[in-house]
Amino acid sequence: MAVAVHTPSDRAVVVTREFAAPRGLVFAAWTKPALLRRWYGAQGWDLV
Repeated sequence: MAVAVHTPSDRAVVVTREFAAPRGLVFAAWTKPALLRRWYGAQGWDLV
């Protein structure tokens, strides 16, 4: 996974990542709550 970070202004941070996964799966992981819960945050933490 490649990561790039830049600050286009003093109030913005842009993080760009490249994943070795199909585009549709990455999008689903960010937009479907059931998938997001599986990878975002530590075990035992609530995601709201």
